[in-house]
Amino acid sequence: MNTSATRRPNSILTTLALIIAFGLPARLRAADSAALYGFSASVEVRDIRKAMYSARDFTQVPAAVLLRCARRQLHLSSSSSLKVDKDSVSNRITEAAKAKLTATGFELMSFRLPQLAIGTMQPVDPQTTPRRNSSNG
Repeated sequence: MNTSATRRPNSILTTLALIIAFGLPARLRAADSAALYGFSASVEVRDIRKAMYSARDFTQVPAAVLLRCARRQLHLSSSSSLKVDKDSVSNRITEAAKAKLTATGFELMSFRLPQLAIGTMQPVDPQTTPRRNSSNG
């Protein structure tokens, strides 16, 4: 009886799908601008050997790659360009993440950037910053 045709090694690991969702702040290229963003993504393992050797805990690789790609693209963008064309930023994040995930044995199935808010950061006034008095302990 030939069982090699019916056996599927690593069948559980090769169908592993990871759902990733984040909401984080990022500093933009302009010194006084910041973005608050949230994204969700779905990733599947395509090459189990590459995935397992990509990190000690390979399930953390997709989240790290997506965070890096999102932060890089947001940092390289100006606040005015983000306000005008959020879709092109999302596309650049997707393309960068696809390339890096493929190199580590994963495939990006979907990526969404539903939350993106741009704002300015107010400098802290040193006179209103509470100071600790050495006599009060």
